[in-house]
Formats: sequence, structure tokens, C-alpha cells
Amino acid sequence: MAVVRRDKNLKWFGPGMRKLYLIILVGLIASANNGYDGSMLNAVNAFPEYLAFFKIETTGASAANINTSYNIGGFIGGVIAGPLADVRGRRFGMFAGCVIIIIGCFVQGASSGVTQLIVGRFIVGLGVPVTVTSAPVWIAELSPVDLRGHLVGFYNTFWFVGSTLAASVALSVSHYDGDLKWRYPLYLQSIPSAVIAIFIFFLPESPRWLISKGRDDEALKILATYHGDGDQESESVQSQYKEITTTLALEKKVSNIGAYLAGYLDLFNSRAALQRLMICFMIPLFAGNQIISYYITPMLTKANINTPTIILALDLVLNILSWLGAVFGAFFLIERLGRRPMFLLGNAFTIVGMAWIGICTSQALDTSNTSATYAAVVGIYLTNVFYAACWTPLQALYPTEIWPFTERARAVGVTQVFFGISGYVWSWANALGLGNLGWGYYFVIVAVNAVWLVLMFFFFPETKGRTLEELHIIFSSPNPVKKAKEPIVFNADGSIAVDTKESA
Repeated sequence: MAVVRRDKNLKWFGPGMRKLYLIILVGLIASANNGYDGSMLNAVNAFPEYLAFFKIETTGASAANINTSYNIGGFIGGVIAGPLADVRGRRFGMFAGCVIIIIGCFVQGASSGVTQLIVGRFIVGLGVPVTVTSAPVWIAELSPVDLRGHLVGFYNTFWFVGSTLAASVALSVSHYDGDLKWRYPLYLQSIPSAVIAIFIFFLPESPRWLISKGRDDEALKILATYHGDGDQESESVQSQYKEITTTLALEKKVSNIGAYLAGYLDLFNSRAALQRLMICFMIPLFAGNQIISYYITPMLTKANINTPTIILALDLVLNILSWLGAVFGAFFLIERLGRRPMFLLGNAFTIVGMAWIGICTSQALDTSNTSATYAAVVGIYLTNVFYAACWTPLQALYPTEIWPFTERARAVGVTQVFFGISGYVWSWANALGLGNLGWGYYFVIVAVNAVWLVLMFFFFPETKGRTLEELHIIFSSPNPVKKAKEPIVFNADGSIAVDTKESA
């Protein structure tokens, strides 16, 4: 399928783009907040001092209460994230979320009991979606179309940068005595947020957001600085600027809801919107690697690996390998295979991987069967690395690029609400499932993922190589999966020739 590119004269390694890569690096760090949290909980669960201090278990209701407090905060944070990003700007959304996270980190690090720990984790969970709603939208709206997939896909790979940092911190303090062993990892969760909060207001705002607020001159200057090496008349800059202004005018024209909060109804007002919303609901609820991210300690324990330092070392290596897999997916798969094949392949391999882990863990119940133990560890590693390569780059990219500008931040915020709901459901399910069903629980995950695989095949269209504006046209068609395989027609002036009415 041939698609006309607006960025054909863009210098990918020109002075402006080199600056843009450094700028976007600050936004990438936002994803590390989530990753640090997952690996940090795995790490402290391996410390007997932590479990004894709070009188908790690694599975069951006590573990679920601590994990789900983060998810409840995420549910609320997702509700307020969209309005903050739309009304105050993408940068302010990132800053506000980071400040909330920092406060939560110090509350949980100073915990004197389970209640304070749960409150601290709630506050951290409140701040994370506020940050990670704005960050990928900001990156997508600053990026040239031909690099958007790589850069937004790379954003989510920093989940593993955060998780690797947490695993490294935990391993480095594992020889400490007393409470500091588990308090340090909780306090140091504030580091990624502190970096963002310090630098974010020195960086440019999203050109699309500026244009939506009538600040066209500022937006054009930003596009020229980073996409045109200072030349506002360059073909790349002018084509992007015209496409953004034309699409924003169209979206404002077709919207019949003036009040911002009432604008959330636009997420439900057509068949196209409902399909987008269903996709944003399905991605968080996919039973991918959350059980590995938050419950690898009990997973390894059930496979007869019980030494804390070995568990921490295995967790560290797993996060490094998973990060490499995610980077490979972001840079070598996402624009070659496309989004749709990556979703389907990642899901299929997760089904196979979870079945493998379940079978091997069942055989590892015999403590003399070391081969089954090793095979279970290999299954955990391969499942997580393949998941990271296929799914991690897409979790932030796909929900960001399928929505038109006027709904984008709100929709990504709602996606974070779905992530909060998903985290809550799966935290309880994983904690109780592993505790009560043992190895049999992996086959529950296999069944859920099989259903998701069928739904994804029918409802997830390909978005590779499309501008954010072209994707609005694809989802406005009666069959987005089919429409995504067809070329988009352009007018003589370079604008998109499109029927302005979405199919209801």
C-alpha cells in the first residue's frame, strides 16, 4: 500500500531532530515510573524483613490489598489526567503527575504500618496515570509521522528501564540489615519523576495543543525549529502545519458538544468512537505479563526457587532481557511488521508461554525435578521477552494514534482508567489464583488470552505509516480493518479528501 508522506524532506539527523531526540528522552522517562513500581514490589517481596515488618504474605489477600491500592489510585488519576492535559497542556500534566508521585514515594518509604504503605501506594498510583497520559501524547504530537511509531513505541520500553533500576537497587541493598533494605527501594521510586519535574518546563509544548488554543505562531516556530532546522517555509513544516490546522478545524466543526467535561460523551457518540473505546478497554485487560511483573517472586517460589538473592538476580536479568526485547520491537518490528501482526503474534506466544510455565511448574512440585524448575524459568523469560518485543511498544502508541486530537488526551486518560481497573482485577486474580490454584491458574490466563486473540483479529486495524489525521479517516469508515488496507486520497493542495461524516 503506497501512502504519501508529508515528511519526505525531513532530515532525520539534522540539528533540529538531534535536539528533538534529547527533548523526547525526558518524556520517555515517564514510562519508567510504572516499571519501577512493578519490579520494586517483586524485589521487596523477596525480603523476609519486609514481609515480617508488615506481617503479610507474597500471595493472597494481604498482597492483593497492597497492590490494588496503586490501581485504585490509578483509576482516579485516569479520570483527571485528560482534563489536565487538555486544559493546562501536555507538559503541565506530566509535571503535576510527577509531583504527586514524589509525595507518594516519601509516604510509602516512611511507612510505619500497612495502612500508611497502602496510602502511599494509592498516592503513587494517583500520580502515574496523570503523567503517563500526557507523556505519550506529547511525544506523538511532537514527532514527525515517519518516526512517530519508533519514538512512541520506544516510550513504553522505558517501563523496563524503570524495572531494571528497581531490581538493581534491590539487589545492591540486599545485604543490608533492618528496615533500610526495603525502605530505600520505596524512596528511590521518586527519581524518574524528579528528573521530569525539573526539566519539563524547559522543553517545547505540543504544537497540536498550541494550535488548538489559537497559538499558531508558537506552534509553527516549534515545528520549524525541530522538523525544519529553523525554516518555517520548508515543505515538511508547512505540510504538517496545514494538516494539523485543517484536521483541527474539521474536528471542531463536527463536534456538537461545547463543554469540555460533556465532551467525554464524544467517546461514545458513534460506532467509530465505540470501536476505539473497545480497543482501549481490551489492551489493558489483556492477561499479558502482569503476573510476571508483580508476582515473579511467588512464581519462582512455586518452581522451588526460594533464595532471595537468586530471586533478585533472576528478576534483574529478566528485566534487562525484556528491555532489549522491547527496544528490538520498537525499532525493528513496529514499522516492519506493523501494529496488528505484533498484537496477534504477541498474544499467541503469550498463550503458548503461559501453558509452558503451567506444565513445567506442575512438574517442579517434585523437588528432585530440577529440569522442570529450569524449564519453568526459561518459560518465564521467553514469555516476558516476547511479550515485551510485541506488546510493550504498542501499549502507549496504539491508544494514542487511533483517536482524533479533540478526544486524544481524554481517551488516553480513560485508557489509564481501564489500566487501573485491569490492574485491580488482575492483582486480585493473580494473588488469589496463584495462592489457591497454583500451576492450574496459568491455564485460566491461557483461556482469557485465547478469547482476546479472536477479538483482536476482528477489531484491531493496521495503523502503520499513517498520520494521526489519516487514522481519523480510517476509524470513521464502516470497517476500519478493511479501510486500513486501502490508500488515502489527497487533494491537489495536499489536504486529505474525506467525507466529514463518521459512520454511525
